[in-house]
Amino acid sequence: MKASQAATILIVDTQTAFRAGLRATLATDTGLAVTGEVNDGEAALAAVLTAAPDIVLIDANLGPLSGFEVAAQIRRAASSAAIIVLSDTDTEDELFAAIKVGAAAYFSPDPPNLRLTSPFRS
Repeated sequence: MKASQAATILIVDTQTAFRAGLRATLATDTGLAVTGEVNDGEAALAAVLTAAPDIVLIDANLGPLSGFEVAAQIRRAASSAAIIVLSDTDTEDELFAAIKVGAAAYFSPDPPNLRLTSPFRS
């Protein structure tokens, strides 16, 4: 990604309403561009391989493959995308799973002082 271009983002989550809300939130930042949304792991891997997003926001609890399994597949596919895992639980096991698959960040419920777009700046 060049400094003058918006970072491209793929959203991977099973919940349509959540994806729409996330897209709307990210749209408030001109440095970010949601270029795709998918609702399962297979579609996520295909989208990463064809669109090469800068960032992949992925639900930890996708099913049938977990977000962590999908993130590992994305890494094995030699993608340079930054993976950010989103979770609706707050467990150390999930945090360590995110670290193990090479996630750039992990968001659990209600993180203190969260500014959702701030991790995309580093």
